[in-house]
Amino acid sequence: MNLQEALQQYFGYKNFREGQKEILEYLQEKKDVLGILPTGTGKSVCYQLPALMNEGLVVVISPLISLMIDQVREMKEFGYKRVASINSMISYQEKQVVLSNLKKLDLLYCSPEMLQSVTFLNLLKQVPIQLIAIDEAHCISQWGHEFRMDYQRIRPVLEFLDHPQVLALSATAMPRVQEEIKGLLGRPRMTSAVFPMDRPNITIVVEQVQTRKEKIEQIKEVVNNHSKSTMIYFSSRNEAERVAVLLENELPNKKIAYYHGGLESNERILIQQQFMKNQLDIICCTNAFGMGINKPDIRLVIHFHPPGNMESYIQEIGRAGRDGEQAVSLLFYSENDERIPKYLIDSEIMDETSLLHAITLLKKDIFLRENLPVDEEIIEILQISEVHWRFLKFHLEKHDMIENRKQLSELEWDQIYVFLKELIYTRKNYKSEKLQEFLEWIKNNECRRMSLYKHFQQKIQFVENKYCCDYCGFSFDHWHEPAKNSATIKEWDWKLELKTIFHIEGQHE
Repeated sequence: MNLQEALQQYFGYKNFREGQKEILEYLQEKKDVLGILPTGTGKSVCYQLPALMNEGLVVVISPLISLMIDQVREMKEFGYKRVASINSMISYQEKQVVLSNLKKLDLLYCSPEMLQSVTFLNLLKQVPIQLIAIDEAHCISQWGHEFRMDYQRIRPVLEFLDHPQVLALSATAMPRVQEEIKGLLGRPRMTSAVFPMDRPNITIVVEQVQTRKEKIEQIKEVVNNHSKSTMIYFSSRNEAERVAVLLENELPNKKIAYYHGGLESNERILIQQQFMKNQLDIICCTNAFGMGINKPDIRLVIHFHPPGNMESYIQEIGRAGRDGEQAVSLLFYSENDERIPKYLIDSEIMDETSLLHAITLLKKDIFLRENLPVDEEIIEILQISEVHWRFLKFHLEKHDMIENRKQLSELEWDQIYVFLKELIYTRKNYKSEKLQEFLEWIKNNECRRMSLYKHFQQKIQFVENKYCCDYCGFSFDHWHEPAKNSATIKEWDWKLELKTIFHIEGQHE
């Protein structure tokens, strides 16, 4: 069976989207592949199809629990039961069921943290693995220790599993980041399959405003007149909550909720599923929401605050228009907004004083104790954030100080301090430069699409001026939201949901 026939048989699609077939052909040639595809163009097919066509397990490493939940559910709705996920949000009993059935699976989604479990890795080693797929591979380089340190631990995992074939996938990785991904995976000769990132069906609009009130008034007008399915991004959890409540009071015809990382996991999953099933019209969210969300009919993505870099912006606007129909990205900007991403950079990255204080306590107190405190206790003792401790812990592990409690001399501690201080300085400068680059883009007086994507690709795809951007002539007055496509929007069927959950075959009720 060739790839085209397999696509038709397993998923019912007649044609591949741009980039999918090329990546699959490289995989058939047993090459390691770094694939750069736009958001919403079906990267998942690149690892799902090999799982169904070939012998051996495909392991998908993903930071997105929401993606795991949705993709496992979708695969089971297609009728494929040999698929599962394992992550921190499932119970101990559920994990044991997955682990005891590894040899029966074709496709397994797991979080990067699971790969640090010796038990899990030893069980994986006993299973024939045909492919390791790393989703959101830019996390390896772009976010590093501010996000998921375990992404930077994938290389030794690949070595432990006897170097299986690797597919790394991302939607936003500049050439420098692509090379970093290859290097950190220990696969410098990976085949690059890079395709245009711009999505012609997403119109890009920037509105400069003076006040918060002006933003809210414009949002009310746009969502009331134009769009049913909308995401509004905030840099502040509190502001996401406040604006959600305000809009709910003033737009009684809209169903609105807020979403951020401070909510309980069951609340987050419920809100996500309600949005996916068209039970909510508007989500006011932080960037904790959206990654892995594959809702086809989002017509409008609004940024209440500007994100910290171009990559995040491109990722976030890519939630819109996944059905191929016209959608709009609307970003609001006022001069006061610049302080928010600058504050986030300062909070994510340790300052020199905090670093010196932490190193002093570690070497003179914590690492002299007979039993090393757990992470939560260390964070409390050092008076630092969880993100800061992840950063320190990652580099201390490199010196064998966590597992084997290697004792260091005063000189070695001083060397660690100097190394970390320089690393922090470099990282902060890098993130500040990325923010400045994005702010300059906001203020540019030229085609927004051209100036946004020139950092990633040589040319952009053709778009009519009236649908390109606000600079090229777009106006909400002339935007007619596409009608819903019943072929792509699935209304919630509770009977189908129960059948999926209980693995019921056929038409039993």
